[in-house]
Amino acid sequence: MKNRYASLVIYTLFAFFLSLPCPVTGNANNTSSIVFEEFVGPLKIGMPAKEVKKVLKQKPEYDGPRTERQTDGNFEQTWLYPQLGITIGMGSEHENSEQGIESIIIVSPCTFIAKRGVRIGSEEKEVLRVYKKDINNAESTKGKLIVVGGGHESLFFKIMNGSVSKVAIRIAVD
Repeated sequence: MKNRYASLVIYTLFAFFLSLPCPVTGNANNTSSIVFEEFVGPLKIGMPAKEVKKVLKQKPEYDGPRTERQTDGNFEQTWLYPQLGITIGMGSEHENSEQGIESIIIVSPCTFIAKRGVRIGSEEKEVLRVYKKDINNAESTKGKLIVVGGGHESLFFKIMNGSVSKVAIRIAVD
């Protein structure tokens, strides 16, 4: 009986510690909060499909078939809004269940502004200034790519000629 009780206590404590936030090493502080709190215009990771259509006021020009991911068995679909300069990666647990945003990519002519004021055309030095403490220097390349966060949750700024040419936010699966 004592062994069963001791095992229960150990497993409970183990589960508790697994549920605690894991500290991130390097320059990236809390990558999960960065990605899940970041937005581009009205779009945000996790936003339901119905809300996406509502805020963009139109259906996607292309929304290919939902395909099953080999990594986790969930389903993914790409929504394209080329006239707006927006590509959205949607995901769902089942083929016909409600989808949510898993990735957002914006390029010109998109005029959306990210949470900290960065947009297509912002200067590289502005991105470096506003995301300074969260930049992943190991994954970034000066003059080409700025990565905020890293691993499975990242925010990317592609740089061309000293300015932002693409903004991408993504969550990834194993």
